[in-house]
Amino acid sequence: MKIRYTNFSGFKTACVRLLSMTWLDNRQRTRRLATESTPEKNEILLNAIMERGRHGIILSERGRLTFFNHALEGILQYDAKYFVGKSMDEFIRTVHLQSELEPEIQRLSRELGRPAGFEEIFLHPLEKCDTYEKEWTLIRGDGTLTSISLTLTALRDTKGRMTGTLAVAQDISERKKMDQIKNDFISTVSHELRTPLTTIRAVLGILNSGVMMAESSREMISMAHKNCERLVSLIGEMLDAEKIESGNLPLHMKQVKAGDIIRQAIEINRGHAYKNQVVFISKRIMRDACVMVDPDRLMQVLSNLLSNAAKFSPPGSEVWLSVEPLGSKIRFQIRDFGGGIPEDFQKKIFEKFVRADSTNTRYEEGAGLGLYIAKNLVEAMNGSIGFNTEKGEGTTFFFDLPAMESYDTTFSSLVL
Repeated sequence: MKIRYTNFSGFKTACVRLLSMTWLDNRQRTRRLATESTPEKNEILLNAIMERGRHGIILSERGRLTFFNHALEGILQYDAKYFVGKSMDEFIRTVHLQSELEPEIQRLSRELGRPAGFEEIFLHPLEKCDTYEKEWTLIRGDGTLTSISLTLTALRDTKGRMTGTLAVAQDISERKKMDQIKNDFISTVSHELRTPLTTIRAVLGILNSGVMMAESSREMISMAHKNCERLVSLIGEMLDAEKIESGNLPLHMKQVKAGDIIRQAIEINRGHAYKNQVVFISKRIMRDACVMVDPDRLMQVLSNLLSNAAKFSPPGSEVWLSVEPLGSKIRFQIRDFGGGIPEDFQKKIFEKFVRADSTNTRYEEGAGLGLYIAKNLVEAMNGSIGFNTEKGEGTTFFFDLPAMESYDTTFSSLVL
């Protein structure tokens, strides 16, 4: 049996911890195995987990690396003897990208009010919880890079003091490559489609206006123009989703008045109100409240929420907008009086490609990316988003953005 350790007691403790917390998801089965299994069977099981499993395993005790399994040798392209017995700090410096560690060092140093060490990046979160997971990029022995998902678990003595750590590393480099291929494909297809669609949309727009078009063709041209608009909107959403995932979403922040942006949003989305036979009403709008945002991206968020509110409102109803103070923030609210959000849909409403089921065809438009994009845009502008809903009473979506300096608390109203 090929074992790499320097402290058998620490190794044994970690294995027991591993069995009870990491590998066996069914707790009742775990208890049964613990009482029915013989020491010999337990040793066979531990050996299979530690040495023959596909996950890399590292054990540390008092800042020293004490165990390094065969799977981890394959992931990192390092022989275990190269690290066992050395400090965790040295191991971290060797295999981790400096560009990933440095931001974490700076953040933790600010939090602690003193210079932080590399090992503290990993140990500090364990002061608040026993286990946490994070993705990292590592440098292999041959100089190439690989991506892992690292689950770190604190090992504690009977008094609850942390004596070491158990780290389980899963190689996710192939998954990352597939995700990148998918994102590149979406980006390429979207870009390739956008240019011809823009031209087609312009031509259809001219024809749809009645210029050089026979009356018999008007209905078909109008349908083609609407579908082209939907395709352009879908491609835009796909590109935004790809930029969000890749961390390349550009923002151009500037100070804007909340009242002005609300008026523009109502005017721009007047077509959604007309199409769905609803009325947009700004109920309480602070006249001079200012926020630091990207105006175009804020308009995108408001347009998404307004179009959703219009789609999910019964004909003849109202959609209310408000902008009110909330401590050091400004709260934007869009309220509809539709049927509310189904309970089983509420937990996943901000996920990608998610749409509520409905027999109403108005609900089927779009790819289910709008709220996902809106959430990420709001958070990118240092805000937060949420909603309140009640069956049969409607839904209020709200998002909070930091207020700029002082603001006039005078309110105004507007109906469009």
